[in-house]
Amino acid sequence: RERSVRGGALRERECVNGERRKNASNQRCRILRRDVWWRQPRRDDPARAWDARHRRHVGQSRGGARGEGPPRGRARHAWLRQDLQAGGSEALRGEKIFPDILELISKLGLPKCHVVGHDWGGYVAWELVINAPDQFKSHVAISMSHPLVFSTSLNLQSLRDNWYMYLNTQDDIVDLYTKDDCAFYREFIIPTHPEADEVCARLKDPVAMNGMRNWDRGNPLASLYLAARTPGALTPYYTKVAVPTMGVWSAGDTYLLEEHMQQSGEHCADFEYRRLAKGSHWCMLDNPEETNAAVTEWVEKHK
Repeated sequence: RERSVRGGALRERECVNGERRKNASNQRCRILRRDVWWRQPRRDDPARAWDARHRRHVGQSRGGARGEGPPRGRARHAWLRQDLQAGGSEALRGEKIFPDILELISKLGLPKCHVVGHDWGGYVAWELVINAPDQFKSHVAISMSHPLVFSTSLNLQSLRDNWYMYLNTQDDIVDLYTKDDCAFYREFIIPTHPEADEVCARLKDPVAMNGMRNWDRGNPLASLYLAARTPGALTPYYTKVAVPTMGVWSAGDTYLLEEHMQQSGEHCADFEYRRLAKGSHWCMLDNPEETNAAVTEWVEKHK
């Protein structure tokens, strides 16, 4: 079936061996992700173990690559997708994306649910629990710290680490990233990605690559840093997050800082920090067992 959310196309498919049915535990979970870097689960993906106990809505962000069909397999799953072109970078601004997601949840008829987010999907998840805490039972933030920490706890390391976010806003960046089988992109942007070939196979399409960079165009760092230094601009973020939150950071993450995730606890009423012993920024791919265990434990604790 198809539904419209703020002009974007939403397609949902749910199946168990080809049949539609209710999950016995009736648990609801929503996972947000920057899908250009975390593709749809493979049949052998350990994350599918979730489907035996939880209804899993995996939202492909507006910045995800086009042309991907829904995943198939015996495990129960739900597949959501929003059209890449629905609004471009402007549609990905923080204050605009979370109302879209709330409307999507409403149109799906979901009750109070869990939210898990990674990277830019983590940013959206933070916006959701900050602005609509009554909608969520629990929250897991993977890699991405509380927005106030990210914008205000600055040091030279964090500014240097964010260099590629500035680069993504430049006019020629799609041509640079896609040139020579994504050679520059592989070497300097995703050198630690465990599945670089798979990522580049999709992002060689300039439309898909442009979708990825729309996140940084829609949320320019200079604007975030300016807001952090403008009295009153970030007032809503100073209210402590009421939704129980787990912050997950992996030892091999070279993009986001561990100290920022730890500091996120200062902005939450109920916070637990979980450090994964191994895994890159994409810990869902190269350390799925430990990542899934952490998320599952937190969701079960707050079901």
